[in-house]
Amino acid sequence: MRFSKRREAQGESAIRGWSQSLLDRAKTLPLAACECFHIFLRIEEKREVQTVPLIQWLWARHKRVVVPKMNFETRSLQHVRYTPQMQLVPNKYGVPEPSGGEPAAVSRIDVVFVPLLAFDKQGNRVGYGGGFYDRFLKDCKPESLKIGLSLFEPIDRILDVNSRDFPLTHCLTPSRVYVF
Repeated sequence: MRFSKRREAQGESAIRGWSQSLLDRAKTLPLAACECFHIFLRIEEKREVQTVPLIQWLWARHKRVVVPKMNFETRSLQHVRYTPQMQLVPNKYGVPEPSGGEPAAVSRIDVVFVPLLAFDKQGNRVGYGGGFYDRFLKDCKPESLKIGLSLFEPIDRILDVNSRDFPLTHCLTPSRVYVF
């Protein structure tokens, strides 16, 4: 897929700088009243956004951070409270996951930072194709913020959107915040 190849062609130095810009954009959002934040953990080999600085920023504000654990049989996500003391272990796809942790109810999550390969100007996203996040986002509170983190600007339109795809409420890029 061209989006993943474009991202994988980027150097770590560029990704680190862009990830810092994403954190700067996140700091401009009205998140003070939000208590529980779901955030994905980076797959280094796929050159994903570095999310640890965002996680550390949330911890410094005494926010509850929840990370996903993948259930491959049901193609769903379980949610676990993530603390600084926790060990991470890569699953069979290289996704870091906590080795233990306190389960977290989806009903308590106020903000979801969503991984993506690309997004469009209407708030639709392209993920990795497993549907894990679309299933999860469908179960979130309607008022939960669904914020994509993208290293690149949007494309005009994703053509193959279907009824199971769940749109974003926001997307952060290194240069701006998109609100849908």
